[in-house]
Amino acid sequence: MAGVFQRLATEWIGYRADVHEYLEDGDRVAAFGIYSGTYKATGKSMRAAFAHLYRVRSGKIARMTQYVDTLMVQQALAP
Repeated sequence: MAGVFQRLATEWIGYRADVHEYLEDGDRVAAFGIYSGTYKATGKSMRAAFAHLYRVRSGKIARMTQYVDTLMVQQALAP
């Protein structure tokens, strides 16, 4: 949490990860949604589709793989 979400809060204004759908298959859970926010250094905003694939063990997230439309993020980061 500290290495990801705390850092995002310092670099982005209004950063959000809004999930619109979850799918479950045994110990795997997929979350689909939209990231959004404004990058402080450039003042550019973005909306990027994402998918997260979680592996759950003993009721806790053991592993996460993230897929994101990186072009949208890169456009916000570019000066």
